[in-house]
Amino acid sequence: SYQSLQGQLALFESGATGTVRAPELPLPYSGLGSPFPLDGTMHAACVHGQRLVDFVPFPVGFATRIIHKATIPGEAYTCIALLQSSAPDRLVYDLQISDSQKNLRETVTGLEMRDVTGGRIRPPQWIRPEASSDIGH
Repeated sequence: SYQSLQGQLALFESGATGTVRAPELPLPYSGLGSPFPLDGTMHAACVHGQRLVDFVPFPVGFATRIIHKATIPGEAYTCIALLQSSAPDRLVYDLQISDSQKNLRETVTGLEMRDVTGGRIRPPQWIRPEASSDIGH
């Protein structure tokens, strides 16, 4: 609902890249910066993951998070979600968020994503790669 993932999302075999934005909200931000670019980057990983598994992957934890420089409300950033490993019940990604000068703002390693709905939420059929060849026919 905050539209932190914006514009087009490019999906490739090993991950996804796109634009994330930190909305300007009247919230007190700590030295961690805005949480919205990281949220949008996790959404990018979720979309990529739906192409690989038959569930909607939700983040359940991560190994490390480094804030190189806090994200600022109102700014746009480039995000990259890179798949590190996959299994039928879990996906692991590394994430990067960079500013317009290509300076790293945040990195997350070992983002673990799983089915937290017990199979109740499934990816739409059109998102699966085998369905993409049927689009427009």
